[in-house]
Amino acid sequence: MALLFKTQSADTSYSVADVLGKLTLDELRATAYDMRLAIPTKLRKNEYLKEIIRLFPARVNDLLHSLPRYELELLQQLLQTGKGKSIVMPTTTVHYFIISNHIVQSEYLQKEQTDILTLSDELRPILAAQVEKELEDPERKQFDQLLQYAYGVLNLYGVTDFENGMNMIAKKRLKVNKQDAQLLGRFAQSAFFIQCSQESEFTGKYTDYLVSPLMFDHETILHETALRKQIRKPKTFTSEEIMAAGEMPVMRFLMPEYEKLITVLQKELGLDDYRIRNVLQNMFALLQFNHNPLRILQEVLPVEFKSMRQFQKVAEAVMQFSNNAPRWFLKGYSPQEASAIMADLN
Repeated sequence: MALLFKTQSADTSYSVADVLGKLTLDELRATAYDMRLAIPTKLRKNEYLKEIIRLFPARVNDLLHSLPRYELELLQQLLQTGKGKSIVMPTTTVHYFIISNHIVQSEYLQKEQTDILTLSDELRPILAAQVEKELEDPERKQFDQLLQYAYGVLNLYGVTDFENGMNMIAKKRLKVNKQDAQLLGRFAQSAFFIQCSQESEFTGKYTDYLVSPLMFDHETILHETALRKQIRKPKTFTSEEIMAAGEMPVMRFLMPEYEKLITVLQKELGLDDYRIRNVLQNMFALLQFNHNPLRILQEVLPVEFKSMRQFQKVAEAVMQFSNNAPRWFLKGYSPQEASAIMADLN
């Protein structure tokens, strides 16, 4: 696979112990939990660290088997860069399992809106053969499609209680047979599922939720949703809309306002398609919490406007996208659709 991102020189001689040794004991326990490593919690930090390092190589096959394709492809690209090099890629709001669990190291450059990613030389021989094997596995296609559908559902609704979320994901994609039962089991053991599973005390008791990987504060969204009791039923999306919203790692919308904004950003700012889709995904996630799309745009754009005319052209397209893009606290409806619902009720 051809490299999608720029590369640059980097120190990749560090070890796993160097990285994990900087973590607190609680952070080590969280890492072990996410990686499904069976380590006694009563161990001291140094003992816990040694156990993670000892168990990790044996866990690699299962770990890679649980990753979404885009994370495997990122590992593949890092392996292809070779020792002493890093990948420079546009920052995206989606959380990578391999980054959050310290398999890959990430440095964020705010001004350029980019991440610098490095892979330890120590991990290269452990990962190399298994990454290629996993990407070529013929059984992966159905798994990837299920993950994409699940990602789309959660990106469009933001957060659902566990039962409703699993119903939306599984009932429309799976049949009641042995093969699909195994596929659902694989999904429940996936890195994606681990990342999306949250427990919160929101209604006076602890409840399990499924949360979009783009989400950074699902309790705020739950609270805002509860305030809008007039919107009783979630919006219904087509399978095509859900699969587009589930494209990894950068989602897409099947709506004319989205395509128009892409065209405007290409024409006015000269950004490539991948960079623009990253910008719009970041904007979409932030719109859920901040209702000022123009301020958000200036935060996530990697370039500055050169003239007032340029800003006005982009601002018009941004406002149209904002008014018609789904909102999590509106159960998937856009502000414009929610306004129409409220008008009908009145």
